[in-house]
Amino acid sequence: PFRRYQVSPVWRADKPDKGRFREFTQFDLDSVGTESEVADTEVIAGMCDTLSALNVGRYLVRFSSRAVLNLLLDFAGISAEQGVDVFRVLDKLDKVGLDKVSLELMNGYKDESGDTIRGVGLKADQVDKIKRFLAIKGTRDDVITQLRELFARVPTVESQIFDLAQISGHLKFLGYNDDRVSLDLSIARGLAYYTGPVFEAILLDAPQFGSIFGGGRYD
Repeated sequence: PFRRYQVSPVWRADKPDKGRFREFTQFDLDSVGTESEVADTEVIAGMCDTLSALNVGRYLVRFSSRAVLNLLLDFAGISAEQGVDVFRVLDKLDKVGLDKVSLELMNGYKDESGDTIRGVGLKADQVDKIKRFLAIKGTRDDVITQLRELFARVPTVESQIFDLAQISGHLKFLGYNDDRVSLDLSIARGLAYYTGPVFEAILLDAPQFGSIFGGGRYD
């Protein structure tokens, strides 16, 4: 594979906001040309090494997978078309909380300013299944075990979880344990383009900054 890193100015296509400037400097770490989950492992390890070298304090790299979220759609009986909106709402979980996410997944609600937040239109039993999925917590091994139990009747479950289990095993062998890298199923970043593992890092002593380092696999 071709590996590279670069530091350069980049420009944001999304709406600028507080702390989200139109132009900013970004550090990129990329690997191109391999289907192996070892590449994803290397990027996560690179994130840890970078944050440790920068001495930013306590941090946590969280990772999940688009493939596992696709299993959730099958489990909850949600179409791929509706899944785009579901993932968009799930991406708000850290910002607005589970109660508002649940309301938006069903019929919507009015926010504090009085604006109407339109609902996705899911049924209560579908949202309940999503909540059961989001309730999965623990060590990486615990999360993988609970995933297999929850999705036991979903076809292809083992092949979809395989990469996550492999990445977790590689990280453990390299010494990146649960205190630095967690398997967090709530991550729903960039799902319009990412096709496999997704990951992001947060500062444990400064969570108000949100994700400070993130990316994913795009095949």
